[in-house]
Formats: sequence, structure tokens, C-alpha cells
Amino acid sequence: MENSTKPPRQSSTYAWANVIYDCNERCTYCIVPATRGVKQSRMVESILEEVKELVDRGYKEDAYGRDMIKT
Repeated sequence: MENSTKPPRQSSTYAWANVIYDCNERCTYCIVPATRGVKQSRMVESILEEVKELVDRGYKEDAYGRDMIKT
């Protein structure tokens, strides 16, 4: 089941949309997999709905892909 909680938005310019929750790694210092369970991908429709809602609310900044741009 998808985690439907929405992160708090502290900015009116930028926001993030999670595409996956939790983690399958078993790092010795991390408790996330033990407390939250294995990773769970969100449905594409749900991600798109959240992004459209953010755009409708006036969020403008998108950082996805900035590290992929070749100069």
C-alpha cells in the first residue's frame, strides 16, 4: 500500500515529490528498513497527480535532471 502522507512544504517556490518510500539496504548504522519495511514505489499516476497539484499551487522550481545536463 502506498504511503499517502504528504511532506510539509516549507517553501512556496520549490517542493519535492517522492517516487519511492523506505529502503532495502541494510546499512549497519541505519534503522529505516527495520522500522518502516522494504522500499515501495509509488504508482506513476499518483506521482503525476501530486506534481500537477504542486504546479497548480504555484510551485515553480524543478531540480530533476540538473545533474544530467552536459555543459
